Amino acid sequence: MSGEPDGFIKIRNGLREHIRQGHLCPTDLGIYLFLHLEVDWGTGIVFTNASGIANTFDGKVSVRTVQDALHRLREHRYINYRRGNGQRASYTILIHKYQPTVGVRCGFRLNAFADNSLTNPVYEPLGRSPDSGRADVRTADVRNQEVLEVLNPSFPQVEFEVSGEGGAATGRKTKLTKLAEEIYHEYPRKVARQDALKAIKRALCTIATDSSRDPHFAGDHEKAASWLKRRVLLYANSPQGCRPDKTFIPHPATWFNGGRYDDDEQNWQYLSGGGDTSAKKPARTNGRSGW
Repeated sequence: MSGEPDGFIKIRNGLREHIRQGHLCPTDLGIYLFLHLEVDWGTGIVFTNASGIANTFDGKVSVRTVQDALHRLREHRYINYRRGNGQRASYTILIHKYQPTVGVRCGFRLNAFADNSLTNPVYEPLGRSPDSGRADVRTADVRNQEVLEVLNPSFPQVEFEVSGEGGAATGRKTKLTKLAEEIYHEYPRKVARQDALKAIKRALCTIATDSSRDPHFAGDHEKAASWLKRRVLLYANSPQGCRPDKTFIPHPATWFNGGRYDDDEQNWQYLSGGGDTSAKKPARTNGRSGW
């Protein structure tokens, strides 16, 4: 989950009027606000299920109550999610009209009910034309005019389309994909390329938007990619990454999905198990050599 830079959570306007009109009961409002606590602030997407939400409340609300609340929230177009998911399997919930507050989608709003938005979430610009009152893409933040690939646990690879003038056709290589390919090129073992690229893009999005990281990249994927590439090069040039027998080097997807780029690089100097033994961990000496 991405960090909120100013410590506040942004929710849509008009909720008080919706309550007065009977669209939101106390339970539905509570679940709706809870989703805002769990959401990825860079996308407006939550990966959870009714059982997981109920468990968070330590049994004070039933799974059935949460399921009914989610259903009503979808019917009133506060959220959207794929029909037919059971309570045991987590699934993606999109918060309709959510405005990302970190990352490249700042200045856009999630349209959770756009065509195919459940598989390719659509973000519309927030700019308003003073003459027509309609969305004006010229005043919107258009840093991501291309199709954006942002990875989340529910979709191994999801393409987020930006609605409006200048959007590129689906299938065009995105900047994120190119950054991932550059990083893949530096990894010392070249296997399962597609899985590796997905894992690298997922890692890039995590690194770029996680405010708890040091350094914090505030949604800048290029800076995150530069940092990640340096970490990969450190690993690739370490004794672990230089093993002649590549079978002892993890698959790239395994390495990136496991967040191994955050390991202490000193650990990469030591070899264990089979394979090359040219750089084993030095033996303790207690002031003497040779034992």
